[in-house]
Amino acid sequence: MVRFNNRRQKIKKLKIVLIYIIVAGSSTVIALLGGAMVGYAFSRLQFKGRDLINNFLLFHMFYPGIILLVPLFLLVVFLGFYNTYLGMILPKALSLWAIFLYSSFFLSIPKEIIEAARLDNASELQIIFQIMIPISWPITTVIGLLVFLRRWSELLWDMVVIQSYGKMTLNVLLAIMSTGECVDFPGPMYAANLILTFPVVVLFLIFGKGFIKGISLTIK
Repeated sequence: MVRFNNRRQKIKKLKIVLIYIIVAGSSTVIALLGGAMVGYAFSRLQFKGRDLINNFLLFHMFYPGIILLVPLFLLVVFLGFYNTYLGMILPKALSLWAIFLYSSFFLSIPKEIIEAARLDNASELQIIFQIMIPISWPITTVIGLLVFLRRWSELLWDMVVIQSYGKMTLNVLLAIMSTGECVDFPGPMYAANLILTFPVVVLFLIFGKGFIKGISLTIK
């Protein structure tokens, strides 16, 4: 019975970590895809109101996110995403910094490359995914790591939008543990903090060179 309970607890802990990785990873992937497509539209396509929308997004970047907490929560409740994984993923999948960085980098790519692709009857989506994104791999690394790190450390939104303990991310559970009986038993707290830090360290070890190269490109 003891072995069964220990095995059950290990599976439960693994599930919590996997949920957190899926939530953060999904938000990051959507932010990268959306940032690349919107950034390409702002940098290489001509349409009515482009400059107005672009300036509005840039202006919105300087607003603290806490201002939109209540309207965003009401929207999530209206769409039926409250206390769901989609409620955690979708609202945090939009990154204005991703749009800005992609747009700035795409402007530095010679327009002759895009024109040559269009002459070969390539669609705009083919240009984005087969030309622009592979060329912008260093910037993609920077954006991906920053977006993932920001989503990985998210606490307030997850506490607001999730009510069930079984769906809570590791950050929220860690915050709950810090105010409960686990304060007197720091072992679980240290283990949770180690688990919380480990994926970020692994990602930086894997993509560290690309991150440094991307940062150098953004500075230039």
